[in-house]
Amino acid sequence: MREYLSDIEGAARSAADLCTQMMAYAGKGRLDVRPLNLTGLVREMAQLLRVSISKDIVVRFELDDAVPMIAAESSQIRQIIMNLITNAADAIGDEGGEIHLVTGSGHFDEAALDASYFETDLAHGPYVFLEVSDTGGGMSPEVLEKLFDPFFSTKPTGRGLGLAAVQGIIRSHKGAVRLVSRPGVGTSFRVLLPAAAENVVDSAPEAQPEETTWDAGKLLVVDDTEAVHTVTSRMLKRTGFEILRADDGASAIAMFEAYKDEIAVVLLDVVMPGMTGEQVLGELLQINPAVPVVLSSGYADQAGESVVSSKGAAAFLPKPYARGDLLQLLESLLKEPRPTPPA
Repeated sequence: MREYLSDIEGAARSAADLCTQMMAYAGKGRLDVRPLNLTGLVREMAQLLRVSISKDIVVRFELDDAVPMIAAESSQIRQIIMNLITNAADAIGDEGGEIHLVTGSGHFDEAALDASYFETDLAHGPYVFLEVSDTGGGMSPEVLEKLFDPFFSTKPTGRGLGLAAVQGIIRSHKGAVRLVSRPGVGTSFRVLLPAAAENVVDSAPEAQPEETTWDAGKLLVVDDTEAVHTVTSRMLKRTGFEILRADDGASAIAMFEAYKDEIAVVLLDVVMPGMTGEQVLGELLQINPAVPVVLSSGYADQAGESVVSSKGAAAFLPKPYARGDLLQLLESLLKEPRPTPPA
């Protein structure tokens, strides 16, 4: 059974990754923007990049340790790097060649930015760049014209979402890309990302929580999808919580009213038939504002920091979430009692 379960998990992760790429292309990916050192990120990924492509391809790094910080979502910048490297490797093929990866920074004026893809009217100023060049066969003008179109691919097995996702991520970070390709010579992508303020410093990685059990009472899961209830209950099976479930807003409010002094946390779906998650959130806060309510959704524009701050939610948990993500969030919410908001 282990082999079959591993295949199922791999397929589920691939489906989640595909959805993430589609959301990135549409500019709807959720951005957890933090200070990021691009050179440091590339160094961290160096070994992974090398083992992800053919051994016949040499990867050469030219990294500038003095680049300014950028404000970015690290997982999405990782996706840009990986997609450009795999695209370069595909362009080189089985005969072997070289990929050159460069980081740096500079001041880019309007003329330089206007010559880039995607964005117009970008502010001139300091930018950090990532450049990925290959010695592949290059691309014709006809291919270049369609290169960033979703579902366009020159590979028989390609999905055509790798570079389309790169486009969406760069747009969401207010950046641009410069592209030069010559048939028979190779291709060079230069991604430009605006430098952050001078006083921004890199944030230390958060420590992962240890396996924790809580004698914390009840946790209410509100979701109209049976699979979410099943999986979340299994994730929390040995944590000490008693799991309550509600399939819609009305039943959630009734259950919360009945157990308002025993429920420790509420995990609330944003998109449900009938009452929306935000409407339910308002009702729950009226009943007992001291109980933290976590909004959860697969759509970044359905919730996030704006709703968390303005509507009184304790946090936002994007779907699909892993067990470690859920436990880490609960650990942060239950570490200290949450103060009761003023009336």
